[in-house]
Amino acid sequence: MEISSEQSKCILFVLTSFRGEYEYDLYLKNDYGTGGFTQWYYFKVQNTRKNHTYRFNIVNLMKPDSTYTNGMRPLLYSVKEAESNGIGWYRDGYNISYY
Repeated sequence: MEISSEQSKCILFVLTSFRGEYEYDLYLKNDYGTGGFTQWYYFKVQNTRKNHTYRFNIVNLMKPDSTYTNGMRPLLYSVKEAESNGIGWYRDGYNISYY
């Protein structure tokens, strides 16, 4: 599996560490123009295995509160879903924690 980020106004990952067979810790750069908070991120995942659950721990999201605590889920885009079913961006994920 490959994880990468693209340079834009979004946060770039400083480090990705492998925690287990399907679990990764992702570390973010601070948002521009903030007091050191991290809120925005973008990354791409490739070469995954079918029928496996992947876990991404964004370790240093630093804000006093987040809409994730109120049930928001990350926004995802699947090239495969877009090509085969016409599904573009959608919210997905489960067991989402913010602390």
